[in-house]
Amino acid sequence: MRAPCQRSSIGAFYAHFASKEDLVATAVADQLREQRASFSERVPGRAGVEQYVRECLSVQHRDNPGDGCPSAALLDEIGRCTDATKRAYTDGVLAVIDDIAAGLAPDDPPSARAKTLSVFALMVGTLQLSRALADKQLADEVLEQGLQNALALLGASNSADAPITGL
Repeated sequence: MRAPCQRSSIGAFYAHFASKEDLVATAVADQLREQRASFSERVPGRAGVEQYVRECLSVQHRDNPGDGCPSAALLDEIGRCTDATKRAYTDGVLAVIDDIAAGLAPDDPPSARAKTLSVFALMVGTLQLSRALADKQLADEVLEQGLQNALALLGASNSADAPITGL
């Protein structure tokens, strides 16, 4: 027996969207909502932010891109999309960034926004580079150094003493 969504034709699926670009923008926004919901399930404050960073820059996350964040998986594609998709990405990622900033500076989240954006960019780039390398040892080293750099920028305690899971 086919699943209910398999009974629909592709044409019927696309009919729910104004255009292909609308479908992409909707998918991007949905993925970022899921990422935000995942972040909100963590312990509050700096401990939750540190947990998030460690999970994002883990070997498990790197080696399972289908289960990971939309930024590391799709950022280069989003850059080539329409303004509507870029707007959906911008709105979604800023909501994630603002949640992280609130964990870093609960009394004044806007004061932590720029640093949070910088650390997020470092994390995305680290993950993308680590995924692209054929040399597993080098990929692991890139991931580990990116983690240590992110934690240091966030002022996390004993960042050099806590290796990432899976190494």
